Amino acid sequence: MKELDIQNLGPREQELLELSFQSGLKEKRVRNVVVSTLTLFVGLLLFSSYGVGLVATTAMALVIVVVSAIEKVSYAREILMYKSLVRALARRLEEVQGIESTPLDGHPAERARHAAAAMRASS
Repeated sequence: MKELDIQNLGPREQELLELSFQSGLKEKRVRNVVVSTLTLFVGLLLFSSYGVGLVATTAMALVIVVVSAIEKVSYAREILMYKSLVRALARRLEEVQGIESTPLDGHPAERARHAAAAMRASS
């Protein structure tokens, strides 16, 4: 990629492109999810083993739900940003190849499938 290609990406897309080449980030994310899950599980066990009331147990369950929701929303946002990055890179590749750009709601592989089907039909 040229520097101009990187500059044409949005700030978050540039950051994701940079992060995609750093090893160990996936392992860190998995470790954080496992540690938070185990911490909440141990807390719930301690609450139940010491005879803590229903209100405290319910509060702990709510904390678990909130933490899980935050993790899922964070993950979903990151996936959407990666999709945006892939689309930007696909548009750039189409420019370099000199082919028609895929519409925003389109899929680059559809063009290839249609071309292949047309070639099979003509032969």
